[in-house]
Amino acid sequence: MGVGIGPTKTLAKLANHTAKRLLSHTGGVVDICDVHNRNWVLRNTAVSEVWGVGKKMNAHLEAMNIRTAMDLATADPRILRGH
Repeated sequence: MGVGIGPTKTLAKLANHTAKRLLSHTGGVVDICDVHNRNWVLRNTAVSEVWGVGKKMNAHLEAMNIRTAMDLATADPRILRGH
């Protein structure tokens, strides 16, 4: 069991996923409201693990060299919408 806390639904789900994935290190709780913690989680999470990113979208994002959640978070929205 894990508990994830984040400023948005997607980030809270990502925090929860991280809490479960790294249970022995997190004690089952991850709070990514703090920017430092959020950036660490985003850098260490594959884009395929982000809620709502399926196989087809993952392949498309990887073709754009977007491989981590941080890559996705910092990508230019105009470029993402254009593809």
